[in-house]
Amino acid sequence: MKKIITVLMIVAFTGMFIVGCGKTSVPTTPSQRKTVQGKVMEVTTLPDDTDLLVTNVYVNSPYDVNTGKDNSKKTIVIDLKVKNEGNMMKFYKPTDFILKDKDGNIYYNDRGIKSQQLVFLVSNSEPGSTGSTVQGRIGFTVPKTETGFTLIYKGATGDIAIDLSKEKQK
Repeated sequence: MKKIITVLMIVAFTGMFIVGCGKTSVPTTPSQRKTVQGKVMEVTTLPDDTDLLVTNVYVNSPYDVNTGKDNSKKTIVIDLKVKNEGNMMKFYKPTDFILKDKDGNIYYNDRGIKSQQLVFLVSNSEPGSTGSTVQGRIGFTVPKTETGFTLIYKGATGDIAIDLSKEKQK
């Protein structure tokens, strides 16, 4: 009986080893993640993951939400398109995107911004299909005095960083 169990364990481990060979692994540690730099109005590709295109950047002041105005803040609203370039279904959501200023401060999507028509909602995207492109608008609330922003998409295999600091205010 012990021999049968030992043989079965060896067969199971061998099978797991063979199945695991040849597959690419997704980076699991921050040091293994890659960052691809991009520009507004240019498609930036994170290989085997996502294409990102920022089509418009709107900088408005003062900050205006459903609760009123705050003159110490401004909004940055970004129109974008993402396309699944991986080989598995992908879910895109506003929390996949963050905004960083030149000092490294991080800002998250603010759903209260009134100018967010075409809101970027959670959307699934199959690879290589005509429905693989998702578009929408995300917005961030930032201090009025901050400048030098970078939009960062957090993908499965790495990040896409789009420099917004050279973009005109609309």
